Amino acid sequence: MIRGILVPTDFSTCAEQALHYALTLAERSGAYLVFCHTLHAPLATEPAPKRVQQLRHMRDAAEHNFQELQKRLPMLGNLPSVFRIEEGNLQDHLRHCIPDDRIDLIVMGTRGADGIAELLGSNTSDTIRRAPCPVLAVPENAPLRPVRRIAFATDATALRPEALQPLADLVALLDAELQVVYVEATSARPGTAAHPNRSVLEAAFPQASVSFHQIAHPRVEEGLAIFMTQHATDLLAMMPRSHTFFDRLFKGSHTHRMALHSTVPLFTFREN
Repeated sequence: MIRGILVPTDFSTCAEQALHYALTLAERSGAYLVFCHTLHAPLATEPAPKRVQQLRHMRDAAEHNFQELQKRLPMLGNLPSVFRIEEGNLQDHLRHCIPDDRIDLIVMGTRGADGIAELLGSNTSDTIRRAPCPVLAVPENAPLRPVRRIAFATDATALRPEALQPLADLVALLDAELQVVYVEATSARPGTAAHPNRSVLEAAFPQASVSFHQIAHPRVEEGLAIFMTQHATDLLAMMPRSHTFFDRLFKGSHTHRMALHSTVPLFTFREN
């Protein structure tokens, strides 16, 4: 279950959009929030006293911004939270923050007109690839609406029931419908054909409303984007795996890589 939620923030509109999703999850799960703001150290060529002064000013500005955030979102006062200011880059901070603060989920914003497809070239991508816990990446223009339908994009690779627990927790927490989307870039007829992991998936989500869908499209990412638009998907879930669906989906030239629906948040979780 979700106990601790890490929310990296630079106090931008993009970061605040992600915070709304984090607040919903924290309220429903009873989790505590850990806000993280990273400072980029001044240039080493600057005199030491000046570097110290610059860092102090950056810290003061971050504290002020967090106080203003609390004023805009009074519901923060009803949730247990802590605000951390760290020097360096986010990835270095995550290595000790996740175990020290017992983080079960990272919720962060992502920019870019290309939406989810652009994640692989961003700081969010590094977090998805490196973090040992699930990550919810929220596009800056994601709508602030309840998550009713979650699409879980899979291929034919075997799934272990225990590996699906993070997604099962999220589906139960949001009381959402789960759409299992079996994506295959072949000429197979689309529809609701038997999913190779159907029995495993049904066992992993015994209380949820689960539907199975098969997509046949020469461009897997385009087929998935069409499905999400037609089925009013509120959130996309994936399990990143080397050399399988997740990597294939986002590799290739820019012209052959259709941006996924740019307003749909992406939830990723690791097999282990």
